[in-house]
Amino acid sequence: SPAPLRTLRRRAAERRAVPILAVCGVLVLASGAAWAALLRVDTSRQELFGENSRILTWVRFFEENLRPSFGIEIDLALPESAPIEDPATLRHIARFSESVERDPRVGSARSLLTLLERVKQLVRDGEPADAPSSAAANAEGIEILELEDPELLASWLSFDRRHARISVDVLEQNYASAKDLVRITRERAAETLPADWTIELTGTAPLGIDWVGDVQRTQLRSFPTAFALVFVLVALFLRSAPLGLAALVPATVPVVVVLGAMGLAGLSLDVG
Repeated sequence: SPAPLRTLRRRAAERRAVPILAVCGVLVLASGAAWAALLRVDTSRQELFGENSRILTWVRFFEENLRPSFGIEIDLALPESAPIEDPATLRHIARFSESVERDPRVGSARSLLTLLERVKQLVRDGEPADAPSSAAANAEGIEILELEDPELLASWLSFDRRHARISVDVLEQNYASAKDLVRITRERAAETLPADWTIELTGTAPLGIDWVGDVQRTQLRSFPTAFALVFVLVALFLRSAPLGLAALVPATVPVVVVLGAMGLAGLSLDVG
């Protein structure tokens, strides 16, 4: 009958409790070592959606025909001592943009300088492109842009002319590489820009890094929270702390084994 059969199975499990727990312990330790040593926490479009997914096809069509969808938007806050039309101010912006563009992961860095160069070529027909401009000439170029297309100028320079924007096109990167690029961008800003200038980074790359980081931190908090809840609930329901600890075994083994197997297989832990 079913009752004696269940009894036999329970007794067999009790007799083999030590070997079962030993095997689980070894499995958890090995998987934990693989988790700690090999598992990468990363996110990339290829792994998230699949190399041949329609989403990647659409993104690449957009990037090939318009511009990269991944980028860094840099807001430069200029002090009163550095008016935007001052040649020294523009040289600092140009030096910073050039330092960012030297990174092979960057396509181009566009700013107000890009527009001023076009105005310069139109107004100074025949003059060398690298001819220096005075503050008055730069101010005149900005006025021309404001008269011709104020919305275009507003996307690169604030109304009070205290904030200038640099738009950096970034080639397709995974989370780890994009995070490193953002860090290097901040370092190059500190190296090439005056100390009283401040920058703020936004755009798809920094925002993507922030939300992926938030998800990862939530994941790290969820594991100990789940284990603690399992222990507390089982201990309360069965009125036994040892049984609460025993209940952690089936809750811990699958998580650790799966993450360890992902590390051994070369799979990264991403949002998906």
